[in-house]
Amino acid sequence: MSKDVLQDGYTVGDQQEGAVQVQEGASSAVLQHAAPDPYLEALRQEQLRERQNKKKHKRRMKIIKTVSAIFSVLLVIGGGVFGIYKLLNPPAAEPQIETTFVMRAPMTTVVYGSGMTKPLDRAAITVKAAGKVMEMYVSEGDEVTEGQILYKIDSSELTNSINDSRKKLTEAQKDLSEIVKKIDSLNIKAPFYGKAMDVKIKDGDVLTEGAEVATLVDDSKMKLKLYFSYAFESDIEKGMSAQISIPQTMSQVTGRVSAIEKVRRITPEGTVLFEVVIEIDNPGALSKGMAATASIKGNGLTITPFEAGALENVREEKITSKAGGKVIDLKIKDFHEYKSGELLCALEGDSYDDQIRSAQKTMEDAQKEVDSYQEQYDSFEAKAPINGKVTSLTLSQGAKVAAGDEVIVIEDLSKILVEARIDQLDIGNVTNGMQVMINQDTREGQLTYSGKITKIASEPKNENGYSYFPANIELEGAQDLTGGMSLWFSINISNKEDCLVVPIQCVRDSADGRFLFIRGEMPEGTNLPDGITEDMLPEGFYPVKVETGISDQANIEIVSGVDENAEVYVQTSMNPEDMGGMGGMGRGVMMMG
Repeated sequence: MSKDVLQDGYTVGDQQEGAVQVQEGASSAVLQHAAPDPYLEALRQEQLRERQNKKKHKRRMKIIKTVSAIFSVLLVIGGGVFGIYKLLNPPAAEPQIETTFVMRAPMTTVVYGSGMTKPLDRAAITVKAAGKVMEMYVSEGDEVTEGQILYKIDSSELTNSINDSRKKLTEAQKDLSEIVKKIDSLNIKAPFYGKAMDVKIKDGDVLTEGAEVATLVDDSKMKLKLYFSYAFESDIEKGMSAQISIPQTMSQVTGRVSAIEKVRRITPEGTVLFEVVIEIDNPGALSKGMAATASIKGNGLTITPFEAGALENVREEKITSKAGGKVIDLKIKDFHEYKSGELLCALEGDSYDDQIRSAQKTMEDAQKEVDSYQEQYDSFEAKAPINGKVTSLTLSQGAKVAAGDEVIVIEDLSKILVEARIDQLDIGNVTNGMQVMINQDTREGQLTYSGKITKIASEPKNENGYSYFPANIELEGAQDLTGGMSLWFSINISNKEDCLVVPIQCVRDSADGRFLFIRGEMPEGTNLPDGITEDMLPEGFYPVKVETGISDQANIEIVSGVDENAEVYVQTSMNPEDMGGMGGMGRGVMMMG
C-alpha cells in the first residue's frame, strides 16, 4: 500500500479500522497515524497555541469593547447629570452694595388743587309787604357795615295787624288744647291696622285710667327672627328673598329680609351671630308661636341660620284706657280687624269732632298770619346783613314799594373767595392761615394772585370715589375776578433753600428713632438701634441716629446726625451679570434694614 505523508504527521492510505475520514483535501482518503516527527509535532503544537491565543485575544477584545462602550455611556450620562446640576444650581451671585452721598439741596413741599371763585359775601334785601319809604340812609355805591340801618318804611298799620293776629293765635291754641284733652280721654282708637284679641271689656263697664281694653295684633304679615354667623355678613342684604319652612303645616312660603340687626349673640361653640328679621305674607294658616326656619341665597350660597325660630305677629300692642269713664259705645270684638285710627270704644262724654276741626283751622290760620306780619315788619326797617358795598339800590324817599321787590344788593368786593378742594392725602399738612398762590388761565396769558386759607371743613366729602376737604381761600387785590371762575392754586407747605438731603429709602426706622448706615469703621461704644444686631449691618457700614425734617416723594431732609458728603448705604442687590442660569429666571434683590 502506497503512502503520502501529510503535514501534521498524518499519512493517507486505504481505509482501515480505527481510521478517521477527512473531508478536507481527501474526501475518500483515510488519515492514519504514522510515526510522529518531533519537529513537525512541535510545529503543530505551536500552531495550535497560536490559534488558541487568537481566539482568547478575540474574546478579550470583545469584552474590552463592551466594557468601553458601557463606560462611555455612563460617562455621557454622568456628564449630563452634572451639567443639569450646574445649570440648576449656578454659583452664588456676588452682592452689589448701592450707596449715595449726603448732599445739600433746596427742598419745597407743595400741595396743588383747583377751585371756583365767588365774592367773599353777597346779600340781597327784599321787601315783604307794600308800603311807603319814610327814610333812606344809604345811596348806591356806599360802603356799609353789618347791622347798619339802610331804610325805613311806614309800619304803624302793620304793627296793629301783628298784635291782632297774635291774640287770635293765643286764643286758638287755648281752645284746641282744651278740646283735645277731652276728646283724647274719651275715645279709644286703634293705633295701627290690626286684629283685636283677648277683649277684656263690655258695654256698660266703668274703666279706670290705665285699664286694659284688649290686645291689637297685625297678623296679615308674620315676622321670623333668625340668627346667622357673621361669616355671612356680606352675603345677606335687606330685601333679599328667603324660603321659609314651617314643619307644623308642612309648608314652605316665601318671605323677604326686612331688617338686619348687627347684634353679637355668641353660641356655646363660640360662633358670633347677627340677627336677621324676615317678613312673610300670612296666607291665613300661620299663627304666632309656630316653629319655622329659613334659607337665604346670596352670592351663590344657600345660607341657613344657627337654629330655628318662632313666628311672631308683625306688630302687637296692648290697648289701655287713657282716662276713666263708662263704656257707652263698644266697637271692639275679638278677632275683628280695625284700621289705624278707627274707634274701638267710646267712654261717656260729648262729641267734639266739629269743634276740634274748627279750632285747628283757626290756630293754623292765626300762626300763618303772625309769621307773615313779622316777616314784613322786619323788612320795613332793614339792616345790612354784611359789610360791603351797595351795588344796587331801587328805593327813594317817599316812594311806594310792593311786596317782593328786591330793593338793595350788598356785595363784599374787598376779597374774592375761592371754594377749594384739598385732597384727603394732603389735608394733614394744610392749616388755616396758610398763604396760597392762585393762577388763572386767560387768553392774554396766566394771571397770578395771592391769598390765604380761612376755613377748612372738619369732615370730608366724596364725589365719584374722590375724597376731599372743602376749604375757603380769600384772595386780595383781585377785583378783576368775578364769581364762577375756575382757578388753580398751590400751597407751599414747607420751603428750605439749603438743607442736607438723602433719598428717602436710605432712612431706617426703629424704636429708638431714625438712623442711616454710614460707610466707615464703627466707633467704639456705638449703640446699635433697637432690633438691629451686628450681623445685620451692611459690610463696611455702621448705624448713625439722625433727626429728619421735611420730605417730598423722593428725598428727605437730615436735620442732624451726619455731615455733608457722608457716604450712605442704600441697598444690597445682586449683579445681573452674575445671576447666570437659564433664561427667564427671576433676579433676587436683598434689602437691608
